Amino acid sequence: MIYNPKLICLVSGIAAATSVFAAEPSAFEIRNYAPRIENTLIKEVKFEAADKKLYRAYNGVSADKAGIDGSNALVFTRQAGKKVELYATITLPKITAGTDYVAEVMVRGENLKNASSKRPFYCLAAESRVVATGKMANWRDGTTRIYGELPGSEFRKVELNFKGKKGLQPFILLTLPGGFEGTLCFDDLKIYKKGLPSTLTLTAPALQMFRTDNGKFEVSVTTARVSDPLLLAILHRDKKILRSVIVRPDLDNVFRGDFGKDLEEGEAGLMLIFADAASKEKIGTLDLECSIESIDGE
Repeated sequence: MIYNPKLICLVSGIAAATSVFAAEPSAFEIRNYAPRIENTLIKEVKFEAADKKLYRAYNGVSADKAGIDGSNALVFTRQAGKKVELYATITLPKITAGTDYVAEVMVRGENLKNASSKRPFYCLAAESRVVATGKMANWRDGTTRIYGELPGSEFRKVELNFKGKKGLQPFILLTLPGGFEGTLCFDDLKIYKKGLPSTLTLTAPALQMFRTDNGKFEVSVTTARVSDPLLLAILHRDKKILRSVIVRPDLDNVFRGDFGKDLEEGEAGLMLIFADAASKEKIGTLDLECSIESIDGE
C-alpha cells in the first residue's frame, strides 16, 4: 500500500503532521519489531529411525547415537581399498524456477582421508532431473556442489545455495565421494526457500553529509511483499538520539524525510529501519556514519 500524500511524523521536539490514516506506530515500537524471517523451510530430515521414508540411502545406515546430542545420524563408511558408492538422495517439493534455495546439513568425520581422488572434497550437492522426461539433467545445467576441507571430528554446518531452473526438478545428494576413505556422518538436513532480500540505499544527502540548517534525506528501498511500508530514520551521537523521523514512501517508492534545521554540528550516526507496519516486522536495517556540517563549512 502506497500513501500519497506521505505521512511524516517527527519526534524530538519537531511538530508532527496530522493524517486521516490510523495512528502510526512509535519509533520505540518499530525498533522492537521482530525481524522478518525470509527463509521458508520446505523439507527437514533428522535421520532418525522414523525418517527412513524421507530419503534413500545407498550403502549408508541410520546409526544410533552418531548424531548431535546422541541422536541418530546418517553414516557412510568406506574401508581402505574399497570402491563402493556411498550416497543418499532426498527428493524436494516442486521447485520454482528463478527462486533461490539453500540446503544446510551438519557434518562430521572420523579418520577421513583422500586415498586416491584427484578432485576436491564435497559431501553436499543439488542434482536435477528433467521434468519432461524424468532423466538426469546435464551436469553443467543441473548440478551445484559445495567444495571444502575434510570435516573434523566435531559437527559443523555445510551450506549449499542453488537456484530453481525452468524444466528441471532438483534433489539433494549427500555423499562420501569416491577416492575418500573413512566415516562421514550427516545430521539435521534442512532445505529452505529463500526470501527476497531488502536493499536500503541512502541517495541524499551526497557524501552522507547533512547541513546544520538542512536535515533532508532520501532513501530508496528494493524489496518485495511489504503491505504497509514505512521507514524509521534515527540521527544519533554518543548513544543519544538527536532526531528521529518516520516516513512513508512517495509514489515513486522513495522515502523522503527531513530531520529539520538547527542540527548540531559534528560526526553522527544514521540508523535506517525499513518495516512493515501491517505485520509489525523489520524488513531491513542500515547503519551509516554521517556528518553534520555548518552552513559556512566547505
